[in-house]
Amino acid sequence: MSFVLDARLEADTCLIGDLALSRALLMNDARYPWVILVPRRAGLAELTDLDAAAREALTREITDAAEILRALPGVEKINIGLLGNIVRQLHAHVVGRREGD
Repeated sequence: MSFVLDARLEADTCLIGDLALSRALLMNDARYPWVILVPRRAGLAELTDLDAAAREALTREITDAAEILRALPGVEKINIGLLGNIVRQLHAHVVGRREGD
């Protein structure tokens, strides 16, 4: 089984590129600077599906994305979430926010 990006993530994002572990995507939402990181491994649904080394790699990639977004003008807060209620495939949201948005 090989990695395939969930169709909904593919439809809602633009490709930034591949990191060591994850595919980096830009969410198609002009309201927020919003990156989604998807580990390029098949069959992942939960953070706990990754081994310890991969969890550490994902954490580093999330941190790197957060630092990049935080440097953008107007970004005051970074929201990070690993949700799965709509898209089951393991993915991390890294979203730049500001007061009142």
